[in-house]
Amino acid sequence: MKHSIKAGKYVVSAHGSQADVDFNATYLITGRQSEKGFVTGGAFALGVSSDLNKQFNLQGELYGESKDASEPQGFFAASILMCQLNPKTSFDVKLKITCISLGAFLVRRLM
Repeated sequence: MKHSIKAGKYVVSAHGSQADVDFNATYLITGRQSEKGFVTGGAFALGVSSDLNKQFNLQGELYGESKDASEPQGFFAASILMCQLNPKTSFDVKLKITCISLGAFLVRRLM
């Protein structure tokens, strides 16, 4: 297991024989377009990745943010199934679930 702190971001990674696990926590500083100054917030992500065989990989992630310019505040879950056809070609299918109101509440309480 290794962890690091860099520019307001805390990262923990663990690599096992069956799966890889990553946790990220970030302090966010977001500028405002219509006003002077900025707002602060936080974000986190917990991801798990596992190779099913040489061709298929399954990934899952829980993540949330209290401030972001491009996405709403919230709590999200995503799963990805990836198929590697050859070294240069891969396809993936992603399912993303958004829980905005519950996530905003949880992220505000955690940060």
